[in-house]
Amino acid sequence: MSADRPEVPYLTVEDILDSPDRTGAVISPDGSKFAYLAPWRNRLNVWIQDLDGEREARCVTADSRRSVLRYHWTDDPRWLLYEQDGGGDENYHLHRVDLGNPDADAVDLTPFPGARVTGFDLPPTRPGHAVLNLNHRDPAVFDLYELHIATGELTLLAQNPGGSSALVYAPDGTMYGHGLSEGGDIELSRWETESGTMCRVTTFPGSDHPRRRPPRRRLPRPSRTADPRPPHQGPHRRAVPRRTRRHPAVDRPIRRRPRLTLPLHREAAALPMVLQVHGGPWHRDSWAFDPTAQLLANRGYAVLQVNYRGSTGFGKKGQRWIVSFTHDRDPGVTHFYDRVCSLSR
Repeated sequence: MSADRPEVPYLTVEDILDSPDRTGAVISPDGSKFAYLAPWRNRLNVWIQDLDGEREARCVTADSRRSVLRYHWTDDPRWLLYEQDGGGDENYHLHRVDLGNPDADAVDLTPFPGARVTGFDLPPTRPGHAVLNLNHRDPAVFDLYELHIATGELTLLAQNPGGSSALVYAPDGTMYGHGLSEGGDIELSRWETESGTMCRVTTFPGSDHPRRRPPRRRLPRPSRTADPRPPHQGPHRRAVPRRTRRHPAVDRPIRRRPRLTLPLHREAAALPMVLQVHGGPWHRDSWAFDPTAQLLANRGYAVLQVNYRGSTGFGKKGQRWIVSFTHDRDPGVTHFYDRVCSLSR
């Protein structure tokens, strides 16, 4: 190592990928306790702690297979709700925990095989109830239901006739849906309870519009003691040194702001590169802390993340992803190897 090059600490997998000690704390509605996520048998679970600190914190979800990442207080502090899927199938069910009875098991409030809960909400105008979208009638469409939290009773509010991606419940009780028309425009519709049909409210043009691209710029590098993640993502136990640039793509197939993470204190030349492809395709890579990219960069790799066509947020033209994935991926690798790392594939 060069004498004028600072030494980069070797970070273990646990340093970067291990679960936080505590994260996601939320105070109960009555202000008597708070909930947070913390490990239990190597998986994140929901814990409850009294604010007076007289009793020890206790784990109330106890899932040893997969981490619990989403939970919700209700207006009644006796009930706590959390979402969990079945072994990674992404079919999230809504579960209820009775905090007044520590010996009671969690109850699956949506016990329908293969069904998924989306659009979960707790309307302040409907205390004791939750509103959610559920596709147990037809896997292809989501109907809107009201859930009585204490009894678990589900009441159908609106049956999705198809064409609407999801239904939403407005504060005044009106229900809306949106979807694509035959011509590709976006239609906003209102649910008519008496007729049981959707009534179109307005239409938005569905054509894509050009987006202004910012000029090339270098982002500030986090210090070794600062938390490199945005505040909304919660604290991390260890700082992660990194150097990251954002480059506008020059090749037409990849005009989607690829992310390039480079090893700290290494010249961007003749570096081995890893192409890290996000899943989905209804997802996108954005400026945020990425533990996998950090781990690879710490090992000396340049890490390229390309938002190929089909990634979220790039309009209808971006949805033609199946045939164009490799066309977006390969030019990205070629460009950054040739222009940034001074090395061809």
